[in-house]
Amino acid sequence: MTRIAWIRENALSSYTPNARRMSEFIGLASDGTVSTDFIYRANLSAANWDEYDGVVNTSYLSPEELALAGLDGSKILNPGSYSMLENKGAFALLSDEKLRSFWEENLGREAFERLREFFIPTILVASPEDLKAVQQADGVVKVFAADGQPELLDSGKGVFGPWSDYMQWRQCSDLLNSGVRFIGQPFVTPKQFTAFLRAKGGRNLEKAEGVYNRICVKFVAMGDPNDVSTEVALTAAEATLGEGKKPIGKDSCFTAVAFR
Repeated sequence: MTRIAWIRENALSSYTPNARRMSEFIGLASDGTVSTDFIYRANLSAANWDEYDGVVNTSYLSPEELALAGLDGSKILNPGSYSMLENKGAFALLSDEKLRSFWEENLGREAFERLREFFIPTILVASPEDLKAVQQADGVVKVFAADGQPELLDSGKGVFGPWSDYMQWRQCSDLLNSGVRFIGQPFVTPKQFTAFLRAKGGRNLEKAEGVYNRICVKFVAMGDPNDVSTEVALTAAEATLGEGKKPIGKDSCFTAVAFR
């Protein structure tokens, strides 16, 4: 029997039901040869890590913090939100004209220009003036680094846009002034189409017209995420479907996307 420890923030997370389903699926897909145990952050010190063949960390704990808890670094897979520079921050670096020569030298001009075509133009929001400019342009700002407040990186809690009211923009301004770091982007209205969305606790599918769609691709660093030579694996893709333009909240649902 292969045993995997799955480190999670807490049992009250809205993601817990899906995590339980994934744990059950792993058991079924492996014909019972692989089991997963949830270990929550509050219980970290009581865990016996020698009992596990591998550890998956989906908490906000960094590899350094896990090492202090006695974990063997060679056993850990870290897809969690602990890195200072989240992927949204990397988008801004690709758009920064001051770094153009760096990217062209290291990626090649043709590859760099082709890569930029895939991303929405992005800036680092470094001042209240930057924030005001994005807001006045009906743009979107998103948290990409929040020391001490990692929950802002989760479930769109740190995303503000044309749907936000005065108090929400005020909250955004307060976060910026407190040191939380944002990027700014134009708001791109997602494509609309007809889809079947989960309803009644996921037991039924109901037809919905005019649903908005976004695609999100997930990657995991196979080694040290701060090492530029680290290999990166494509692990999953998901679609965000909802009747509102806002890509978060109760008016959206997520579904896995197959890829080859």
